[in-house]
Amino acid sequence: MKREFLREQGLTDEQIDKIMAEHGRTVQAEQASRENEIATLKKQIAENEKLIKQFEKDNKDSSELKEKVAQLTADLEKTKKDAEEAMKQTKIDNAINLALSGSGTKYADLLSGKFDREKITINDKGEVLGVSEQVEQFKKDYADLFTPLVEGRTPESGSTEPAGSGNGYDSLLKNADRMTAEEIAQEFSKLDK
Repeated sequence: MKREFLREQGLTDEQIDKIMAEHGRTVQAEQASRENEIATLKKQIAENEKLIKQFEKDNKDSSELKEKVAQLTADLEKTKKDAEEAMKQTKIDNAINLALSGSGTKYADLLSGKFDREKITINDKGEVLGVSEQVEQFKKDYADLFTPLVEGRTPESGSTEPAGSGNGYDSLLKNADRMTAEEIAQEFSKLDK
C-alpha cells in the first residue's frame, strides 16, 4: 500500500499512518505464521535425517530395518518437497499481496483468487515473475474493482494579488478559483458596465 495513493484519496497523514501500521501488522502476522510453518517443516526434516542415519548405523544388515530406512528416506524426500512448495507458495502469496496493495484495488481479497498461479514463476535470484502482468490485465478486465486515478491540474495559488483585484475578463478568469460566488457576481456586474 502506498502513502501517495492514500493521500490522493484525501486522507490525512494521521489516518495514513494508522492504515499503514494496521496493514503492516497484518502482513507481518501472516508472514510470521508462514515462517513458523516452514520452521516446523525444517525441524521435521532434520529429525527424520537423524533417525535415518541412526537406523542405518545401528542396523546395517537387517532387511526389515532397511525397509524402514527406505520408508523414512521416502518420507524425508516428501517432507523436503512439501517444505519447498510451502516456501514457494509463501513467496508467491507475499508478491501477490504486495502487488495488489500497491495497485489501488478496492477488493484485494477478491482479486487474489483470480491469479493464474501456473503463470507465476520464481527465477534463480528468488524474484517472483508474472504477478505485475496479471495485475495490469486485471486493471483492464476488472476496471471497476480499482480506484480510478484522479487527474487534473493543481489550482494556482500563492498569488499576492487579492481575489477580485484587477480589471477585466482575464482577471476574473485568473482569480475565480479564489473568489466567493458573491465576488464573482460583483465582478461580472462590473464587466457589464
